[in-house]
Amino acid sequence: MTIPGMNDFVYVSDNAYSKEDMKEMERRIFSTLSFDLGRPISINFLRRYSKIIQATDIEHTLGKYLLDLTFLDHSFSHFLPSYVSACASFLSRYLFAYKRLTSSTSVQLLIENIWPNKFMNYHTGYTYEQLRQGIEQLGQLLIAQDTTKLRSVQKKFSQSNMFSVAQHSCCKSAYVQLALSRLSK
Repeated sequence: MTIPGMNDFVYVSDNAYSKEDMKEMERRIFSTLSFDLGRPISINFLRRYSKIIQATDIEHTLGKYLLDLTFLDHSFSHFLPSYVSACASFLSRYLFAYKRLTSSTSVQLLIENIWPNKFMNYHTGYTYEQLRQGIEQLGQLLIAQDTTKLRSVQKKFSQSNMFSVAQHSCCKSAYVQLALSRLSK
């Protein structure tokens, strides 16, 4: 299979348009679209947020796991990719940081450590408060992985090249429920 050349398009138009006419129309179309030919996807945002917040590789991989889980759940389809990525970025960092949380440690302090509001609002456009509902939904999606019939994403992220993140203790239902309950207080 070959990609049609400009001469093919001229031929298909029955020579109604010249090569130059075709090129000019192509330039006008691109200019009208401001050269914006695609919608950014959630992984693009997650990569950016992971770099900004200096997430570890395993935190970033857990974020990818969370994003992949959202592809199977229609309730996330109305959220912007940037929003879902910000929620995944926060939740992945929080689940790993929650292990270090003691009863005397303030959850608010941990949140500010994971998601410094002014800094992250500047870089992502979202504050922690704006992300709360999405984080809760994402957490519930992770909890449901123990009972779901759809195991392809879990299988993918159970591989060693993905740090076996789906099998990690921070992804277990009881742990996630406990971490989320502490977050909502």
